[in-house]
Amino acid sequence: IVAAMSTAQSLLPPITAVDHSQPLPLSFNQQRLWFIQQMEPASSAYNMPVALRIRGTLNADALEKAFQQMMARHAILRTRFVSIDANPVQVIDDNVSWQLGRQIINADSEQAQKAAVTQIAAQQAALPFDLASGPLLRATLYQLGNDDHVLVTVMHHIISDGTSVSFFLVLISCTTLVCS
Repeated sequence: IVAAMSTAQSLLPPITAVDHSQPLPLSFNQQRLWFIQQMEPASSAYNMPVALRIRGTLNADALEKAFQQMMARHAILRTRFVSIDANPVQVIDDNVSWQLGRQIINADSEQAQKAAVTQIAAQQAALPFDLASGPLLRATLYQLGNDDHVLVTVMHHIISDGTSVSFFLVLISCTTLVCS
């Protein structure tokens, strides 16, 4: 195996950084998702929502800072998909202004809170993204009590998949701890 890997390494060109100052081509999957969104711009079919219940002490400012640091670190989270001469391209913005949405849920009972969060999360998931405007990530922290929150994150599938969403949430958790 080692011999095969060293042979393969000598045959493959080195991986080089891509110049982000120019529009970049889309992958085949991104082209497909971009085309579908052009046909149905009000569709949320390719939104990827995740809701996390967070019990315990939470520093919401640190959570917001963690999201901002992730966006600064990962170009795909700052990427917009625009049309130039009728061809879709990726444009990676240097900086993106982003804020964590925050809302307090007041309800008479735990059941009413759960119903309210479920309804709001469904509404968040149903909001379409504008691929040309970005960012293609939004998150809102719903406070149910002093030490009880629900974080609803929605990404467009053009910038993520199930595995990357899971990995992203782990990184957000770790980065939030560091930012606290």
